[in-house]
Amino acid sequence: MRAWIGYVLIGLAAVGLLIGVRHDTVSDREAARKHYIESAHADALGAAGDVEDKLRAIYENLRTLTFLPSVREIDRHGTNLSEEARATIQQIYNNLASNVAVSEVYIVPASLDPERIDPVTGKPEEPILMFDELIVNAGSRVPVSELRQSRPAEFASAPEVEIFEYRQLKQQLDDWTTCVSAKTTKGQAEIQRLSAELGGAESRAHRLAASEPQASPASASHSIDVWA
Repeated sequence: MRAWIGYVLIGLAAVGLLIGVRHDTVSDREAARKHYIESAHADALGAAGDVEDKLRAIYENLRTLTFLPSVREIDRHGTNLSEEARATIQQIYNNLASNVAVSEVYIVPASLDPERIDPVTGKPEEPILMFDELIVNAGSRVPVSELRQSRPAEFASAPEVEIFEYRQLKQQLDDWTTCVSAKTTKGQAEIQRLSAELGGAESRAHRLAASEPQASPASASHSIDVWA
């Protein structure tokens, strides 16, 4: 009898030990999972912040370029651009390229069509100006493309083909011309029209909510934001 009780106690102890080990295993696994999620979330936030900073730098520098009087008044072939204005544009490009790995910045006319021959140059139309080098105060030039710089012999017989870039530029220009700017009369009228439609939709939503007394407060609340 005593032997049987001893075996039972040993079995219970073993079961208790197994339960304890399993609990520790599950707890450790959950702790490791929680740590991984927190670490991955922190890494994702850091990467997102880095991308946001770079996109903001691109936007702010390009926006500054577009508001320069010399850029707004430039003629088709940049003949009226002074050396001072060119130096200003170059410095803005230097600032951008020093912080973000951009390849080139183009100044293009709204009517760019790379399939059309420019009567002045006798070649297919090209952007007005292109900036693709860092020019420091000493006058030395540092190409953005390190590959082309480090292997000049390999690229000497392979001229750069930019027609595909110019076609993309034209496509973007065509897309932008269909967009509505808030700075134009048409744009302001379009924004007012959309705001009126959204306001009407919000009023209808409130009337619908008021006509349903059984609806919960959460379902009766509607919020519409308008960004212009």
